[in-house]
Amino acid sequence: MKAIDALKLSDTRKKNIFVLIAFSISIVSAFILTIVQADFSKSIFYGIELIVLLTSYLIVKYMVKNDMIYKYVLVIAVYGFIFASIILFGGELTKTLILFFLLFLSTVHLTQSVFLIGYLTGFVLLILNALNATAADVDMLQSNLAATLLTYLLAGIMSFMLIHMNRKQFKHTEELLLTSEKDAEIKEIARKQLEKNVNDIIAKVKSVNIKVQGNIESQSEITEAIAEVATGSTVQNERITDIAQSSQDTLQQIVYILDETKVLKGEFEKSAKIAVNGNSLSKGLSTNMAEFSLHIDELSQAFESLSSKISETNTFSQDIINVSQQTNLSSFRKKTPSSSV
Repeated sequence: MKAIDALKLSDTRKKNIFVLIAFSISIVSAFILTIVQADFSKSIFYGIELIVLLTSYLIVKYMVKNDMIYKYVLVIAVYGFIFASIILFGGELTKTLILFFLLFLSTVHLTQSVFLIGYLTGFVLLILNALNATAADVDMLQSNLAATLLTYLLAGIMSFMLIHMNRKQFKHTEELLLTSEKDAEIKEIARKQLEKNVNDIIAKVKSVNIKVQGNIESQSEITEAIAEVATGSTVQNERITDIAQSSQDTLQQIVYILDETKVLKGEFEKSAKIAVNGNSLSKGLSTNMAEFSLHIDELSQAFESLSSKISETNTFSQDIINVSQQTNLSSFRKKTPSSSV
């Protein structure tokens, strides 16, 4: 419906301007003609009419802001000025022609209500124009009134048929526009749905891409881990080889120890035999040592006896030494006084 309303409004605005320009041209022409004819009262009348039409258009356009009502204002104002002109200046042949012109201008909008207002008002004004005709045109207007009304009626019928056909055509156009608008709405819904689906797909693709990137990183980490495991396996294999070599060396050493143990066992058996012999010898030695101990004791007693004798001898020798020292001292003292004298 928005497209249809916009189309109607645009069409009405264009027709308003067209009718205003066409009627303004006719008024300006009449204004110039009255000035040439020096009929200044009509010049003022036409000037006021032009100003009213232009002012009403500006008011409706920019103050009321409703272009749809200007066609009614225009028709009523124009026919109102024609009525005032008939009352003020009398009926004239030119006004009859102007009423036919206004009939076609009322048809321009292709609106039945506007056409009926203009058509019926014009029909009444034709009769009023003939009845209130000036002396110059009274015979022509009144004698041809029937023919004029018949012509006006036929022109009205043709205009009405034109409006009716246009309404059907416009209704068909309106149905096409409604269908087109519905199709556009359906397409818009489908477009939004498609856009939503595309956005969902893009989001899912981004999610999959992120997961793929994560998988690639995981694969890289797994590859690194496998490489580390392989490196560790190589190291482990080397260690296993070393362990196997060490085990072989250990086995050889164990075999060597077993051989040495066998040899040692033989030596131990020999030592055992020797130990048995040594034990026998030890017993003999023990007996000899006991006997030797007795001799030692006896020898110790002899040494003690000898030692006491030696002590006595030493004491005796010391006494001798002491006596000898005293003898020498006495001799020394005796010699000393003699030397002094």
